[in-house]
Formats: sequence, structure tokens, C-alpha cells
Amino acid sequence: MASVTANPLAALASQFGHPDLLQRLSTIEAQLAKLSDQEGQEQRFDFNQPFPTQHCDIPVSPTQPRSSTYLDQAESITPPFSTIPPDDVVQHLVNTCFTHVHNQPYAYFQEEHYRQLFSFMLLPKCLTFAILASSVRFPDHEYFSGRTHDAMEGYARQAWLCVLNVAQTTNILAIIDFTVRICQDLQLMNEPNPMLPIVEQEERIRVFWSVYLLEKLVFCGRARLPAIADEDCHGQLPCEEEVFRTGTWKQNPTLHRLLNWDADLDEIRGYFTLAILVASALGRCARYVLHQREIDDTLPWDSRSEFAAINSFLLLIEQHLQVEEVPIQDIISQNKLPTGTPDHRVVGHAVLARIVFHLCRCLIGHPFLLALRLQNLKIPSLLHSAQEAGCHVDASFYAYSTCVAGSILSMFIHGKESMAQIPSQQLLESGQHSLEILDKMGHFWDHAAKMHTQLLNFDTHSQGFEKMIDPHAVFDISPDLETLLWSMVDYGSMCGSSRTRSISPGDGQFSVNMNSPSFFNFDVNMTPRSFKLSGAEGINGARHTMRSYVMS
Repeated sequence: MASVTANPLAALASQFGHPDLLQRLSTIEAQLAKLSDQEGQEQRFDFNQPFPTQHCDIPVSPTQPRSSTYLDQAESITPPFSTIPPDDVVQHLVNTCFTHVHNQPYAYFQEEHYRQLFSFMLLPKCLTFAILASSVRFPDHEYFSGRTHDAMEGYARQAWLCVLNVAQTTNILAIIDFTVRICQDLQLMNEPNPMLPIVEQEERIRVFWSVYLLEKLVFCGRARLPAIADEDCHGQLPCEEEVFRTGTWKQNPTLHRLLNWDADLDEIRGYFTLAILVASALGRCARYVLHQREIDDTLPWDSRSEFAAINSFLLLIEQHLQVEEVPIQDIISQNKLPTGTPDHRVVGHAVLARIVFHLCRCLIGHPFLLALRLQNLKIPSLLHSAQEAGCHVDASFYAYSTCVAGSILSMFIHGKESMAQIPSQQLLESGQHSLEILDKMGHFWDHAAKMHTQLLNFDTHSQGFEKMIDPHAVFDISPDLETLLWSMVDYGSMCGSSRTRSISPGDGQFSVNMNSPSFFNFDVNMTPRSFKLSGAEGINGARHTMRSYVMS
């Protein structure tokens, strides 16, 4: 590998990237390259040098002719999508990243700063492939025609090759664990070094809070315990998107101050900060309903209970979000680019904050988990409104939120039918929206397609849950029924890699996948074609499902 001092671009590294982090990545790649050379699979990569032209993929679009037998042989030797695509394709994917991925909800870069690093070839190989893998599911580019899933897997595989040795050595089971460890090692939970450039300081802040968001969202599975405690987050919160874009500095409160309500309302700036505040509430809700059932024996209606404390916290958050006062359509219309399109990097966190807020209400008041409540229809209708207003709702976590809400809606729709009541039109429309949202998200998130099938299967059994929504009825939960209900609130179970078997309600068994979650397999082998739906007609073919209702 060329000496760093021999590369004129290396002088820019101290300006555009954290020296320690770049050095660590360089060391990892150098060591892995030695191993790869022994196996003859991959050559060493120097991220201080431009991508070698001989490493570029040979375009295989239908319009590109095959010019020689040598090229055919090269393609047969090189795994598909194992090298960087042509420059115009890479630029297209980078643009897509900042449209569909950045701030949806995680934020790692200032766009201008990232593009500078990219143009000077100062980005590590693993990061470049990670950007390609996360963006390729969205664009309709002829280069990936009919091969989007293969490209996504190929680029993700190459990104992981860069850290495979570290992952194997430390027996890492999930990417979030590795990410949290890096953040802790780099002390990203503390204030950044004031000697760093302002943009780099804010990038470090945003990287940590993006990891914080991710950790709180995946905490909704019973098999996953939190790795980041709110008490350990000492750094300030992110600034507004407009301030970040200009590269200026602004003092912001810490999470500790917000949780203690030791900050004025006008100090809570930006939707990213609001999303973090709501994520903290989600962590408390998930801990209470998913992890502390045998620990906290205080009755929910006791004013000293965690249930009461969480509800008080949510009431204060609701005041900041102005959920009832300001519709999501107004927020989107107030944050538009000069072209007239929504500023997705701003409204993305606004939508997330509200979705997670309503999910907190769903979890804390779930008929199965705690008590009767009907905040669930807010999620499908909010996502539907955001889509109608032109906002991207591509975040993978929205599938989980929609599925939880849809399962509660299913209980209420069929519970009211069993009690000879007619479900309201709003209830039916929200149930239909849940299925439609999951169906659309299933086109680019495989786990959403699986959740769509799970929700349909759950809907065929929900006629037996009417007692759960009747406060006067005695309802005993059998082990099989409890397993089924857990499968509709456990994020890890929903994202499991094995297929779900569909059966009819008359079998006396329930269709459940309760395998241990693997977040490596979050999007593997879970395509819409992987699941067969049977028994959707219900008992004797006479019962309606949420899908069978015709909306007027």
C-alpha cells in the first residue's frame, strides 16, 4: 500500500475525517487484505487511493454489448456486484442515499462534507459499499434492472468483508452491538473535541444520536437488552438541519436536561431532537411492557408506578409535538425546497417522532400487554397522510409500527363484530391502510412483506380476541395464544429469518415464528414470494377479514 505521506490527498484527511478512526479502518483493511491475498479472493484496498479501474464491474445492462471472450471469463470469475459500479451509477446511488436514506431517520454526514470526501477518494471502502447497499433498493436504474436484490446483497457482503475479521474475532452477533462498541470506544456520547472543525463536531454528534435511535428501535424485541443508557449520554443534542447545512455552530441542550425538563420550550430545536426525545420514551415503554413484567409489581393505576410515570412523560412529549394542533400535512407544506418538493431531510424526523409517539401509546396501552386503549389507528392514518402529502415514508421501522397498530385494529374490528356492533368507518379505513402500507413497503423491505403476511394470518384468528377488548369479560390466555400475541409485538420475532407457516383458525394451533432474532438476516430470505397464505377465508368461509372490507 502506498505511503500515506506520498499521497497528496492524504493531507486533507485531517480536515475531512477523524484521524484515529481513519487510521483504525486503514489498519483493519490492511490486515484483512493480507488474509484475502492468501485466499486469492480480494486485493488490498487503500482508501487514500482512487478506486482502481481494473476493479470496476463490467456493465451488464441489456444495452451494453459483450466485446470479448476475456470479458465473459472475467465476469464468471468475479462475483456479481463485488466491485464498485461505474461512476455515473455511483453518483446516482449517492444522490438516492441523500433522498431516501439520509435522515430517514439516521444522520451520519453533512451532505457537502460527504461529497468532498467522496470526490477526494477519502472514504473507506466499507463505507462506500454500505452506502451502495442501502441505496440500491430505491432507484429504478437500468444498471440494476431485475437484479436489485442481488446488488443489495453483493454490496452488503463487500462492506462486511472489510470488518469480517473483527466480527468473527469478537463473536459479534448483530451490527448494532458492533456500532455501539465503536461509539463507546470513540467517546461519542461525550462532547466532541472543540478543536475539531464545526462540521466534524456536529457529524460526531449526529453519528452517536443516530446509533442511539437505532438502538432504541431494535430494543422493541424481547431478546434484546439496551446497550446505551440515557444517563450515559452526556453530549449535546443535534442542531437544526438548517444550521447543520450552513456549517455554523449552535449550543443545544443535553438529553439529561430535557428528561429533567430543565430546558425551555424554545431550546428544543429541530425534529431530530424531538425524535430522540420520543425514542427515549420508547425505550422506557419497551422496558416496561417487554422486559419488566416480573420485576415491577406496582399496579398500573398506582401514581408511583412506572406506567403512570411513562404516561406523564408522554403527555409532556405530546405538548412538544403538537400532535393534535399541527397536522403532519402542515409540517410538510412548511418545509419545502425551492423546487416545491418536501424537504425530506427535515420532515423525515418529524414523521418518525410522531410515529414513535403513537407506537409508545400502542405499547403502553396494548390490550394484550396492559389495558384497553385505541391510540393505534393514529399510525396508519398518519403514514397515509404523509404519503399523500408527498413525503417519503421509507424507514424500515415504520413496518413494525404499522404491524403493531394493525394487529390492535384487527382485534377491535372483529371484537366489535362479535359483540354485534358495527366497526366505525375510521376503524375499517385504518385497518385497510395498515395492510396497504405493509404491502407497499414490502416492495423494498423484505421484512415488511413478511409482516404483511403475519398481519393477514393474525387477522384470521382475531375473532377469538373479543374478550380482550371487553373490560367486563374474564379472559384467560393459553400458552399458544400468548405465543401468537407475542409474535405481533416482538420486533425480533417479526424480523426472524425463517418462514412463517399459515394455517386456518380451525387447526387449534397458531402460525408463529418465535426464532431468536438475527439482525444480520434483517433482509435476507424474506421476499414476498417466500410466504404462502392459506386459510384466509376464516371459519366456514363466512368471516370477513380486514382486507375484505370495501372502503367507500
